[in-house]
Amino acid sequence: MKYFLAGALAFYAAASAFAQQYEDYTVKERAGLIGLNFLFGAGSYASGHIWDGMMLTTLEACGIALVASPFIIGADTDNPAVTAALVGGSIFLVADAIFSIIYPLVYEKQRPATARLQDLRNWTLTCFIQADGTLRGQIAYTFSL
Repeated sequence: MKYFLAGALAFYAAASAFAQQYEDYTVKERAGLIGLNFLFGAGSYASGHIWDGMMLTTLEACGIALVASPFIIGADTDNPAVTAALVGGSIFLVADAIFSIIYPLVYEKQRPATARLQDLRNWTLTCFIQADGTLRGQIAYTFSL
């Protein structure tokens, strides 16, 4: 247990020193993004790095599919194709884990773009019920100059 705590403390110190050059995210925010990235790249999506999130989602989905497929179809574990699927899926999952940790360490906060229609953070969708019971909706777009 003491080695785990010493390792965690050393990792926190190293991450703190590394994150000082990227001061727009705090160490705690970066740790949160790392944790969320293990959930199909959710940390990348949440921080606005959509392409990184899609890559992490693809890596994780392919890895899980390759590792789980022999067990789902009930294949014989002595089959070389099953071994190849397990090894390939493991490689995908290890790559996903490595990138899930590395990406948030070098992220810089996304600056708001002016009038980017494809940026979903600029759009707001609101649904409400009026006094007469009718359902109304409102779509709003916010842009900065």
